[in-house]
Amino acid sequence: MSAEIDQSRAALLELQSLLHMDAIAPDDELNLRTADIEIELAGLEATSQRTPPDSVRWNAIVLGCSHIDRRIAELVMEILAYYSLPAEAEGSNEPVVGPSHARTLRSRYLKRLAGDEARLMQLRDELAAFLLKLNSHDDEEEQ
Repeated sequence: MSAEIDQSRAALLELQSLLHMDAIAPDDELNLRTADIEIELAGLEATSQRTPPDSVRWNAIVLGCSHIDRRIAELVMEILAYYSLPAEAEGSNEPVVGPSHARTLRSRYLKRLAGDEARLMQLRDELAAFLLKLNSHDDEEEQ
């Protein structure tokens, strides 16, 4: 497995543990959305076992993991609700509102999403170039 898939798996496990906390009310929709993410990740894991890491298909797996990470981040922000708002002002003498894990989860997911953007653009460009090359190759064969 790849580091991207391992990272997505760890984020999914963290999301599942967050869903099972006492403070979170049971929500069937969140459970269904989490199960959907888990199924998508299992598909990417199976595909990654059949795909060499240096192929163009691997870029699609990395993009898929990024998509899963974004969906997980959205769910985490939705679960944390207003506790996931921007951090309080530094140096404040007021206690932090909400659960203590909310601040670390929020910052971790926001940093992950921001850091992946440049890499994702490069992967998208490589996939687009590959697909354009395939398309032009198909057009030549038709003529």
